[in-house]
Amino acid sequence: MNNVFKITLAAALIMSAASTAQAESKGTITFTGLIINDTCDIKIEGGSNNYTVAFLPTYPEDYNGDGAEGTTKEFTMQLLGCEPGTLTGVNAAFTGTTLDAAKEILNVTSTQSGDRNVGIRLYSAHNNGGEKAVKFDGSRPDDADFAAFANDGKGKKDAALKYTAKVIQTGANKPTAGDYTASATYELVYN
Repeated sequence: MNNVFKITLAAALIMSAASTAQAESKGTITFTGLIINDTCDIKIEGGSNNYTVAFLPTYPEDYNGDGAEGTTKEFTMQLLGCEPGTLTGVNAAFTGTTLDAAKEILNVTSTQSGDRNVGIRLYSAHNNGGEKAVKFDGSRPDDADFAAFANDGKGKKDAALKYTAKVIQTGANKPTAGDYTASATYELVYN
């Protein structure tokens, strides 16, 4: 009798454990999100959403080694009449052809032969007052670098993304005379 009791108890415990294990092998994952309209009118330096940064001419002597900065140009991307919603901040994710592993220096091309030995680095300065190099890999910027929205008094929100573009020497050889061009695309990302 004692053995029958032990076998019955063992079977009951096994069935109890099996049903408990089975109950814990299921669950629910809920996904939530927000679909937003193209919420803002983009005006770079008061113009349109496309902009050309025209650097002042420089001389090879203006550069003194790899990473040396030459001419710079500041510009502001104004985001106007943004849909209010629950959005609190905005930034831009950039994509472009780069020269470095960190994806921070845009490659330049030239209509003339020869290597210019320069690249373009873009710094964001729209939130914390300091400059932070932009990555050109399409990645979302850090949340701390998002510009805050402000009410525009008409039921919408505005924001300003401030940038400084800098021409920098790439490599030990001084830049060579000639034109240069680089381009990048951007997409607004929201908090």
